Amino acid sequence: MYEYGIKRQAATQDLGGAWLFKADKNNIGKKEAWENTFPNDAITMPVPSCWNNTPAYYDYTGVGYYKKEFFAKKGNAKIIFEGVSNYCTVYLDGEEVLIHKGAYTGFCIYTNFKTDGTHTLVVRADAYVDDENTVPNETRDWKVYGGIIRPVYLISLPEFFVDDLCVHYTLSEDLHTANAVLEFSAYGEGIHAYTLFTDDKALKTIDVQAGKNKIAFTLENIRLWNVLAPQLYTFSLESDTDAASVRTGFRKVAVNGRRIEINNKPVYLRGVNRHEDHPEWGHALPLHIAKKDMDIIVNMGCNMIRGSHYPNSRAFLDLCDEYGILFWSELPLWYYKEKQAANEDIVNTILKMGHEMIVQNYNHPSIFTWGLHNECETSTKTFLRLTEKMATQYRTDDPSRLITYASDKVFDDICFKVCDFICVNRYPGWYGDEVEEWESFFNKFNTYLKEQNIPELPIMISEFGGGGIYGQSSFESPKWSEQYQCEILEKSMEIFRKHPEVGGMMIWQYCDIRVRTAQAMSRPRTFNNKGLVNEYRQPKMAYYTAKKLYEQMAKEDE
Repeated sequence: MYEYGIKRQAATQDLGGAWLFKADKNNIGKKEAWENTFPNDAITMPVPSCWNNTPAYYDYTGVGYYKKEFFAKKGNAKIIFEGVSNYCTVYLDGEEVLIHKGAYTGFCIYTNFKTDGTHTLVVRADAYVDDENTVPNETRDWKVYGGIIRPVYLISLPEFFVDDLCVHYTLSEDLHTANAVLEFSAYGEGIHAYTLFTDDKALKTIDVQAGKNKIAFTLENIRLWNVLAPQLYTFSLESDTDAASVRTGFRKVAVNGRRIEINNKPVYLRGVNRHEDHPEWGHALPLHIAKKDMDIIVNMGCNMIRGSHYPNSRAFLDLCDEYGILFWSELPLWYYKEKQAANEDIVNTILKMGHEMIVQNYNHPSIFTWGLHNECETSTKTFLRLTEKMATQYRTDDPSRLITYASDKVFDDICFKVCDFICVNRYPGWYGDEVEEWESFFNKFNTYLKEQNIPELPIMISEFGGGGIYGQSSFESPKWSEQYQCEILEKSMEIFRKHPEVGGMMIWQYCDIRVRTAQAMSRPRTFNNKGLVNEYRQPKMAYYTAKKLYEQMAKEDE
């Protein structure tokens, strides 16, 4: 996995481990200035982690304060937070330095320590959600965990340093040449010579001064990043006193007729929806669990993963890059209504989160599409305006990738014209209709798209499936049995494969996940049980059904 600090001629300090923690159940922390006088009855809480995995705070969705003392040397430094749920305020040595909204995108703080010594970080994390003002909302289909859910790092920096490296490129028609630009920021005074390297080969030396900088370069005979055949490049920018690096891969993403193409070749998507969730760690999955998930998914014959329903961790995206797995990254907008789409504060938060998602994850070649939202009120003109606004921003931030969203309003949806490909969430055989309803669905849906003047784009089944409780088995195949889950998947997947307009499918879902407290009474075991594996990654019969069919599809597409 690509690590922070690689090639950096400076110390990278992991600030994870034991932090002091105090739940602010009466919301008095600000009034009593806990950033300066931390409560004496604070407990120890590991970082990263979710406080909801502590029995005393399982259902707690309020405010929690964290405190960490650390040693830093004199000079410039950068403090990186990869994720704090959901909204947070950060204090450094008693001073408020940053406010951030969004659990699933990171942020950083630049500072200058005047002397060697001990310093204090205090984080006020607010996990409150509602259906009026927050992203995600209260009416979502997964458990929102509170806390510092992803790693925290301190990087010591020289007097003059470069950061925020990003590689933009275009490929030649034959895909052999990359015309690229490395964009980066520089901080400090004076003019300094930096050399750009790739694979330890010097490409170019330029003079750099504070502000935004660019280096244009060309690579011939490039090794393409491809599906299940990844090739990655590390670019480092180095001076006598400083170095920073970025990793990426070169590939072309496009839509051609009814198929998505990677490097000018059609790819039929064989995928799963995956939540970053585990009963022991919540959203704070350790690397070995993330890698185990990847190994299980690849073994099943998948070539893509949808990150449901929020930007996934940097560690998991690194694994996607390294395995050659396509990834769909989206914002945590699930079941938002027209009223929320008209709320200016909500819209501004959504646009900011979307910008952060793209900028922070731009260099991951595995990401082929940005998802706007999921199962929202896309039958309304208000949501059409929001969708168009999001799409315009996304295409400005990143014209190199595709844009889509997942719809459950299929015969009333008026936003499909914004998409590069169409995504449908439906559950025949589980909710309402029989599985065989899929047979007539596509003719009706194609007619509807023509009426909406939508061109013949790929149609992806972005969610389908049914529940199965691990270990529940019987000859009768009743609902919730593993056999019934298999029947839904097998019948559905065979129907999809017969229709040429279908460019891929994404099973809902990879693993069983916890649901929010309000749903617990209507969900057996207080879990969404539609996983191909259970919450502890033990395979159900449906895993092997999906594996058989996906491997068969892969052979047919060779």
